[in-house]
Amino acid sequence: AAVAALNNTRHSFAGTHAVVVGSEQPWLEAVLLAHGAASVTTLEYGRITSSHAQVQTLTPAEANARYRNGTLPRFTAAATFSSVEHSGLGRYGDALNPFGDLIAMAKLWCIVETGAPLLLGTMMREPDGLQYNLHRYYGSRRYPLLTANWRQLHRHCGNQAALTFFRDEEYKAK
Repeated sequence: AAVAALNNTRHSFAGTHAVVVGSEQPWLEAVLLAHGAASVTTLEYGRITSSHAQVQTLTPAEANARYRNGTLPRFTAAATFSSVEHSGLGRYGDALNPFGDLIAMAKLWCIVETGAPLLLGTMMREPDGLQYNLHRYYGSRRYPLLTANWRQLHRHCGNQAALTFFRDEEYKAK
């Protein structure tokens, strides 16, 4: 689904510095690089060591510190696949927070440039739900909260929906 979404989006990832949120295995990073991303920075709770010249890694604590001291770059693209629906559930060592997924998406919006494309892969079904502490399902109630301030371009369905968005400053104001 992620490859189909990237192949069909009008917002190219070519030449971007993309941020990937949540990635234990670097498959999404490889897909973004194959679609022309110049570099990828992965944000992951666990420490990851990468020897690839185009892939850097940060923990959320490191990213927060760099954001506060002004050294975290504004990314020109973002991707997260099967990650935000786990945020705030404690499964990966993160703090328990019922709004963890919404906070993660809001933080992501803050660190990408206006016009940046986003690939979001997440579980979607009605009704909204939680399979504690595995993941959330997004339906008509929580999905609009998760994607607040992002303009949706495409929806590609598979086992998980792969959605493409872009950060639009004008859209936020409406």
